[in-house]
Amino acid sequence: KILLVADDPDLSFVYEAILTSKGYIVTATDITKLENHIKKGLFNLALIDIDDDENNNLPNVLHLIKRTKPGIPVISLTLVDEISIDTNEESHEKVDLFLEKPINPDSLTDAIDDILSKEIE
Repeated sequence: KILLVADDPDLSFVYEAILTSKGYIVTATDITKLENHIKKGLFNLALIDIDDDENNNLPNVLHLIKRTKPGIPVISLTLVDEISIDTNEESHEKVDLFLEKPINPDSLTDAIDDILSKEIE
């Protein structure tokens, strides 16, 4: 079961369609409803696509997920220029894998399968 957190509803729809077509159960949410979903859901992985803008949303989302469900692996979809030395170190420590956008569907599902298979071992 995957928790999908995206700030763009169109991208959220696309990711959800890709993942459900591959057999994943997906709960899609935005930042405003995240806390409610994370507290009541049992998730195997969190997939995040949030612009790390002046609102500092990415570190806040990561903190909420890891505080509530510390063992959940997190994949963050990001633009290559968002990953830099200036990026909040605390955020990097909480993300298991950064994937560069745009990402093709097979690469996304392969990365998810890889992380979930490591969790089982």
